[in-house]
Amino acid sequence: MGDDRQGKKGAMTSGIVTNLVFVRAQAGKVAELEEALKELAQEARKEPGSIAYELHRSASEPDEYLVYEMWRSKGDLDAHMKAAVVQAFLARVPEFVDGASNLRLFTPVDIGRI
Repeated sequence: MGDDRQGKKGAMTSGIVTNLVFVRAQAGKVAELEEALKELAQEARKEPGSIAYELHRSASEPDEYLVYEMWRSKGDLDAHMKAAVVQAFLARVPEFVDGASNLRLFTPVDIGRI
């Protein structure tokens, strides 16, 4: 009943997934990381299944970034992760990323706009 994206107990069945990635630049590598993340975002936005792909810099930690990605399905996200541009970025991560990146996958409960 109601929204056809709603399943039992209000669970979303649309297949949309949101991936949040938190990453910190190594000392002196902020500009390099930011440029690489911008290039990645520009290419990712062109991929099939990409709904949103945004890059944010922390207001309180200038060396920390958030990548906000929304995909039509987990399969689209998986394909993105295998794309040549992502693999090239991941190969360069040790050059400018401090520590491990924090990836967190979500499914939407209430979407205001797409």
